[in-house]
Amino acid sequence: MYALLVRIEQKGLVDVEKRPSEKGPPRKVYTLNAQGENELNEFWNTWSFLSERIEELRKEGK
Repeated sequence: MYALLVRIEQKGLVDVEKRPSEKGPPRKVYTLNAQGENELNEFWNTWSFLSERIEELRKEGK
């Protein structure tokens, strides 16, 4: 999970805020930014296209 957060942070898809913690070091809070929203929308568009095509192939195979 940590590696995934590091990658999306490095790609500039999230904004990061450090908030104080009662115990231990400050905590990072991640918020999806505009670039991240665009990437997420593109992902869902691609996913929808692929899932529709797979469903078509499945129905043709019956």
